[in-house]
Amino acid sequence: MQPVHPGATQIQMAILRKHLPDDQLLLYLWMCEQYRLTEHRNRLLNIGVKKRATELQQSKLFMSVPLSVRSELLEKRCLKIESLIDSFNLYSANCACSKTASCRFCLTGKCESLALDDRD
Repeated sequence: MQPVHPGATQIQMAILRKHLPDDQLLLYLWMCEQYRLTEHRNRLLNIGVKKRATELQQSKLFMSVPLSVRSELLEKRCLKIESLIDSFNLYSANCACSKTASCRFCLTGKCESLALDDRD
């Protein structure tokens, strides 16, 4: 895996903030947290966003949505977000599986390279 440029996280967050409403950005970060995609999440998060994503993950709003509905909504939303991220090529050099930028399998936790992750 290629090292991430020190400014990459800030640049990625700036691009995502410019093109995603707060709810979509937080939903994406929440999805990363749900699927334990620590590599992707850590490259995107700064302290402020991490706090907000954690708050969202623990909110009654998300906990009140049935898991099946949440999964369906996440998949639809994440496909849209994935398309946006792919258009900016944010992950192409960083995806451990060496597939195209932000491959859907990585984002959904099904990527072969994620099987090698040190998950909790």
